[in-house]
Amino acid sequence: MTMHVEVGPDSTAPPHSSGIKVIIIGLGIGGLAAAIECHRKGHSVIAFDKAQELKPVGLFIPSSLFFPPSRLLFPPVLRSEFSGDGIALAHNAVRVIEKWGKGTVGQELERLSSRLNTTVIYDQTGRFIAEDKLDGFKAGEGHLLPRGELSQVMYKHAKSLGIDMRLASEVDEYWEDENSAGVIVDGEKITADCVVACDGVNSKARRHIIGYEPELRSSGSCVFRGWMTTEEPLVGSHWLLSHTDQADQVKVFAGDGVHVLLSTIQHGKMVFWLCTHKDNDCYDRKKEAPPTPEVDGMIHLIRDWPMRGQIESTIRKTLAKNVMHYPLLIREALSNWRSKGGRMVIIGDAAHPFLPVSGQGAAQAIEDAAVLAITLHLAGKEEVPLALHALEKIRLPRTALLQRSSLELERFWLNIDWPEVEKCPELLTIPRPKWIHGHDCQTHAYTEFAKVVSAIQMREEYHPLGGPRDSTNGESLLALLRQDT
Repeated sequence: MTMHVEVGPDSTAPPHSSGIKVIIIGLGIGGLAAAIECHRKGHSVIAFDKAQELKPVGLFIPSSLFFPPSRLLFPPVLRSEFSGDGIALAHNAVRVIEKWGKGTVGQELERLSSRLNTTVIYDQTGRFIAEDKLDGFKAGEGHLLPRGELSQVMYKHAKSLGIDMRLASEVDEYWEDENSAGVIVDGEKITADCVVACDGVNSKARRHIIGYEPELRSSGSCVFRGWMTTEEPLVGSHWLLSHTDQADQVKVFAGDGVHVLLSTIQHGKMVFWLCTHKDNDCYDRKKEAPPTPEVDGMIHLIRDWPMRGQIESTIRKTLAKNVMHYPLLIREALSNWRSKGGRMVIIGDAAHPFLPVSGQGAAQAIEDAAVLAITLHLAGKEEVPLALHALEKIRLPRTALLQRSSLELERFWLNIDWPEVEKCPELLTIPRPKWIHGHDCQTHAYTEFAKVVSAIQMREEYHPLGGPRDSTNGESLLALLRQDT
């Protein structure tokens, strides 16, 4: 196999120069990133989404974005037009985006983003516990912005590149043979070298591609989630909105089996909040009938908190249409992302959904997209199945590890050992080791590609670089993350 190495991590190839045609299903964050990155590496892209049109904050956005890039998982019956809340992009994703449009896309996101410095963590009485420095997310490193605006910026950039994106397009069938793969959309057969499904948590493509539907189960918790603008004064919210002219505020309140987060966005122009709570039966109880997304339900959870008054004074201003309540669901990490014929693959939420506490859902989808484009470029048109196999080998171990860590972290937060926190308040900060937010997925892909290909061809095990050290004492993954921070 001849590897094409003339294009490096920071470079682009001439449009359509690779001769590889890629079909992308879903125009959420992962799908848009895949379309842009494949275009950058010289591949020809046709992308489909069943949404009628793409609109900004608070209106209809692509189907795959109904499952937010923070990877909140809920059954199809709970889908709604909810797009105005916040999304976090860590530095490992931002370093990919900064290359788009000679830096102009990154500059636009910086303009829309909050300026974050720290998260302040309190208990339910309002007593200060710890301060989280937000490594990888603070100003100059990452972004917190309205998810609808992020999708709009990405979509507009993709359009400016001339990428063929077709809305109102429902895929009827997936197919592949030895030399090609494709879809049938509205009766039209479309052929490409590979198909990439980025159609979200409730992916319809996944069963067609990997051959089965992985089990969905409850994580043991539910989440309320809401957002509002501050165009009208939020009386009683000075405690949250003060000093937002200098930096946005993020405050977390931790109780027994409940934690509440409130964050301002864009220097206080918006407020985003969520309340995660233990509920072991919420999925089984509510999967047939969606829970009522009322603020009253969230207030009931903190009814005995001394901080209830302050929190309630702010979230009571949330319009009912801007509130969601749903179970957080999990799937075990998949062992395979590719089709039997090797020319179709799932990435992003379709392959590895995350719980919101990870803050890595969007970032991992963008990493998938960047590595996909690189492995296709390095393998070349004659070796597309090898490229998708290499993508899986490079990406699957990392995403599986992060899925496990997000579940451990969620369970820790909902079962806080307060005596241990008294001894070490930093236990309530989110571990963000450099191998997560400092990862350069593009350089890593170029560095590791030959090694991965050799392992595949020799049928040897591939040992990826760039993760936590191995555990020798039976330590939990969360403990390892903290030690590597």
